[in-house]
Amino acid sequence: MTIAYTEGPEVVSNSTVSKRKAESEEMISHDLKRRNIEARDISESQRLQDLATRILGGDVTVPISHFAISDFRWNVFEFVRRIPKGKVASYSDVARGIGKPRSQRAVGTIMATHCLSYIIPCHRVVKNDLSPGKFSSTQSKAEMLRAEGVKMEKGRIRERHRLARGK
Repeated sequence: MTIAYTEGPEVVSNSTVSKRKAESEEMISHDLKRRNIEARDISESQRLQDLATRILGGDVTVPISHFAISDFRWNVFEFVRRIPKGKVASYSDVARGIGKPRSQRAVGTIMATHCLSYIIPCHRVVKNDLSPGKFSSTQSKAEMLRAEGVKMEKGRIRERHRLARGK
């Protein structure tokens, strides 16, 4: 995993776990360039390893930087981070939850394009018909949900968890 972070440390961007370091670095580099963020390489430290452990452990309280993230995107991230393990919300649920009920497509785009792997549990955001939709693939998203205890039947999730807007 490659992690871009501030001195805080707040995560700016991170890659999925890859067997090839160059692949992880390329993913992060592309994300940072797209957001006009300059970064420099630093040596690994215990602090960075601790941060990586928290990220890989699914700790959704890992602080993320608001830098170069729109308020809309930030609100989506914060809402999705509150979806508990074993529960799901639809793209429309998220849009309504952040007070933008007609923005479900924009929510879907954010889920598909963010670079905060493991920190934003986007696999918990599903289609309105309660089918998983796609992640890296429909199968991997369904497997991730099943691993968290989400019950599925005939390719659809059997339950939905709606979150109320608020802190």
